[in-house]
Amino acid sequence: MSDTTAFKISYSNGGSLQQARIQPCCREDNIVDYAVYVEDKLLFTIARDPARYRHWLIAMKNADDEISDEIVQSIGREIDNRKTR
Repeated sequence: MSDTTAFKISYSNGGSLQQARIQPCCREDNIVDYAVYVEDKLLFTIARDPARYRHWLIAMKNADDEISDEIVQSIGREIDNRKTR
């Protein structure tokens, strides 16, 4: 993977804007996983759904944490926006 530079995004969470640090962390079979940190805590990693191009999936998370699909998709959109700049 060529670019592993972390970057910050704002994403929608229940109507309010939140901040997260995104760290591209690994690549396998042309799919990149991104680690999502909020307040320096790793919350989960996400990757693009290989079957549905514009959809994102949780790749890894703590089993006790509830993470809505709305948050995952919002963060995925912001990653896409960042990559097209």
